[in-house]
Amino acid sequence: MSDGVVAIARIDGQVNLVQIVQCGRSASHVQAIKYTLFGDKSFLANLTSTPPFRLATKDILEFLPSSVAPMGDTLTLTQDLFAQFVQHATANQTRLDEKWQRALAAGGVHLPHAR
Repeated sequence: MSDGVVAIARIDGQVNLVQIVQCGRSASHVQAIKYTLFGDKSFLANLTSTPPFRLATKDILEFLPSSVAPMGDTLTLTQDLFAQFVQHATANQTRLDEKWQRALAAGGVHLPHAR
């Protein structure tokens, strides 16, 4: 893994693209910029409201080829790479739906701070 690499990662329960901007001192975290799906195979980075953040390397699902690089604040994927992104996003949503259904079957979701 090196600076500038683009990857598919899970952030706050959602699948997004990230660009590694700084490999951390430890192998467990990196600094990354988040890219959000903006349109047909295009992703947008909002650098003014989303500064680079600390990302656990265990949340990186797949590294994309080195040919994938941002043009300004946008990343555009080929059809094949976009299909990989959709596959990860769909699998993630399925996992979350199953988790929700298990919680409901077990009697609902109980928040520890709610009384």
